[in-house]
Amino acid sequence: MSVFRRYRSWAIRNEAQIFFLLHLFFAASLTYSEAFISIVIGLYSIFFVSTVRKDQFSSSDKVKPILLFSSIVLLYFSGILFTNDIFRIGYLLKKSVFWLVVPLVMGSQRRISNYQLRTIFKAFLISLLILSVNTFYNFFNSDYSAFDNYREISTISHISYSLMIVFAIVVISHQIFFKFNYLNNYERILYLIIILWLLFVFVIVRSLIGVISLYFLVNALFIWGGIYSKRKVLKVAYVLLFIGFAMAPTLYVVNVYKAFYNVEELTEAEKVEKTAEGNYYTHNFNNDLKENGNYVFRFICFPELKEQWNKRSKYDINGLCENNNRVYNVLLRYMTSKGLRKDAEGISQMTDADIHKVEMGVVNWIYADNTKLLYARIYETIWEIDEYKRTDNPNNKSLMQRIEQVKLAIISIKEKPIFGYGSANDKKAGLYAKEISNSNLRDKLVGIPHLQYLTYLIRFGVVGTAWILFVVLYPFIKLKLYRNYIHFSFLVIFLVANLGDNIWETHMGLAFFTFFYSLFIFRTVDQAEKQIKETF
Repeated sequence: MSVFRRYRSWAIRNEAQIFFLLHLFFAASLTYSEAFISIVIGLYSIFFVSTVRKDQFSSSDKVKPILLFSSIVLLYFSGILFTNDIFRIGYLLKKSVFWLVVPLVMGSQRRISNYQLRTIFKAFLISLLILSVNTFYNFFNSDYSAFDNYREISTISHISYSLMIVFAIVVISHQIFFKFNYLNNYERILYLIIILWLLFVFVIVRSLIGVISLYFLVNALFIWGGIYSKRKVLKVAYVLLFIGFAMAPTLYVVNVYKAFYNVEELTEAEKVEKTAEGNYYTHNFNNDLKENGNYVFRFICFPELKEQWNKRSKYDINGLCENNNRVYNVLLRYMTSKGLRKDAEGISQMTDADIHKVEMGVVNWIYADNTKLLYARIYETIWEIDEYKRTDNPNNKSLMQRIEQVKLAIISIKEKPIFGYGSANDKKAGLYAKEISNSNLRDKLVGIPHLQYLTYLIRFGVVGTAWILFVVLYPFIKLKLYRNYIHFSFLVIFLVANLGDNIWETHMGLAFFTFFYSLFIFRTVDQAEKQIKETF
């Protein structure tokens, strides 16, 4: 016991320094791996148990948020009453532990100083910049830019990554907008360069959820600025900026949409044309698959295609590409995207780089064009929607799988709307909905929808979902965090992102949220208590 007492005495004496170092480690680890974050959570728990004292929880303003966030873990634990799948419960509890440990640690510690807060932000930003350099290297030194594996371009989820970039831009822009007079010219230029660099990497990451979150955040900030600006000129300016920024991306998407569907139909003369070598083309008029305004299954001469392709590539035309898609199907789509006819002459017009892209599984040249990253992401989304409308097949298409999962989720929720199915029965609920709806979604893809609020409704019903939202929003409103540019932006980012994924049920996403949100909440409580003490 004497050893433990000496250890506890040492831990209590150095408590502030220990937890500050752990905060730095947590912030820096957010951009690296789940393992690092799990290690920090373990260290948080060990040192909290070693230093816990009654006087740490004397403030009711701190105890309330801790108890509220802890109740979310109890919701997940209640799932044990509705299922025999103990392993599933354990998996979910492991993820939900952030709701308990992080607020508990943050709420039990002394006030974090301005210097410490800035240092935590710097640790997060530096680690994010290091990751961005690695992302840049991967992008230009591999085939990540070419097809779906751009989602694996970083060590963490590309969605969480994109949200971290948006938040980092918010923090840096706060320095520029609100601390401008305190910065020297070198600092202003440096911050501007970092923002531009992060925006460049943000485009490389190509997270649609990240783009949508940034879009709604900027619009929300224009509204926020209009509300809190005291000068009428600024209020009018914010309104005009809101209208302009809201319309510009919409017009851009409409332009991509029109380009996709701008298809020229064949004339009667073209239908009977022959290849340069005198062979007839085949046309499948029952298949309307399109690439860049051209029909894929028109102007095909397979004998010429096969002969010339096998001369230029070691991949057999009837074999598989590097990503396990059929070479023939990829070749047809790629040639169509370039406006080439699928014959010997079309193959001759393809460069060696084009051949390599087909071998890698690239189905459209714009997906591998580094100057069209945003255009390609929007185009891909429109293509998926069009393909789903044509075939009613949601499989192998990210967005359509999500839409189908949302449909099944709504069916499931209607069956048990009040208390839901329990935290571990989402698969069971999805399979039931699939059965009664005759969905074409594969069984292995059935599960929780990529929409956090629907996931909560399936698991906890209206009652549990309303409680979780109350837990999150109560301190935001009670402490008036919405008045702070960074606090307001942070919550908006997550509220919007949760419309496209289960951010609060991913390891890195929930770690990111609970860490900074707890930091904002308890720092605000400490500042309020300090003002009261100084007043009296």
